[in-house]
Amino acid sequence: ERWMRRNHVIIRRPYIERLSSVFHPLSCVTRKAFGGLWCYYVFVGERKRDELLPVVRPSPNCDSRPEGIVVDTVVLHATVLNTIDEVVARFSDAGNRVSSHYTIDRDGTVVCHVPERLRAWHAGQSKMRDGRQRVNDFSIGIELVNLNDGIDPFPSEQIEAMRRLLKAIVLRHPIRNIVTHYECADPPGRKSDPVGFQQSWINGIL
Repeated sequence: ERWMRRNHVIIRRPYIERLSSVFHPLSCVTRKAFGGLWCYYVFVGERKRDELLPVVRPSPNCDSRPEGIVVDTVVLHATVLNTIDEVVARFSDAGNRVSSHYTIDRDGTVVCHVPERLRAWHAGQSKMRDGRQRVNDFSIGIELVNLNDGIDPFPSEQIEAMRRLLKAIVLRHPIRNIVTHYECADPPGRKSDPVGFQQSWINGIL
């Protein structure tokens, strides 16, 4: 409780108890002394000013960020998969070696797969306009459930949830870049997602 007060964190105890019955700690999220309990703080802890508590579906596809790295970028993706269950299944499979920090479903549900302090594997071969490569090192990845066919819409509930999440991330990190996957994929043209994304959806975030 002292730790929660000091860090301005709210733990919704019924949710923790319900989660603990099915949670299996993963090596990539249990490096702190509190072990599995620390995972609860990382994934389910809610800073009062963030007003956001994602659903937890941990992925083993992550590792530590390089020492001293500053997270200053968010990369926005489209899942290409049609449902959140398909995304969770893919990200839960260690053989796929792919993940993101968050996925936002069409109804606005936010799912957390990897804690922000760790590196998710979402951008692949990538390069920023400023010349920096290995974008996963310094970025947070957000997937939007969408078929990426230019026809499947991005519902308003999904976009509003994305904006709330981005605002919360900006409070935690010195974010100066919010880019789409196609903007940072290397070589250019390697990725197209998220097709149909509108710049106005992130206006005023930074």
